[in-house]
Amino acid sequence: MEANEEIVRTYAAFVFSTRADFQAGIGSIDPVPILLAEARRVAAIVTPAISKRSWYGLRHVLPELTEECDGDPVVALFSWVAIQCAHASEELEAGGSEDDVKRRLDSCVRDAIRRFY
Repeated sequence: MEANEEIVRTYAAFVFSTRADFQAGIGSIDPVPILLAEARRVAAIVTPAISKRSWYGLRHVLPELTEECDGDPVVALFSWVAIQCAHASEELEAGGSEDDVKRRLDSCVRDAIRRFY
């Protein structure tokens, strides 16, 4: 579980970094393809360790997002993490409490990790 947790947390950090670069005018005009490519890359690492029950369960948890991710529920889960990170960034930029945002985002990351098993 620790390896998967590190992968999810590293992906979340990548999302924040990519978003910060985008906000600063560095890199791609559209960060979404970059985030999806990274989601596919890390999903390929994590997928073999996911139980079949969890893999099929994810399809029901995120049906629309799974469809948008070419039917891959693990990519959809990482995309969901990216969406949560984007919301967290927006909340921080709007003056939200860093402690509250960290707590909610950590809860989202832990939820994603639990869905692997």
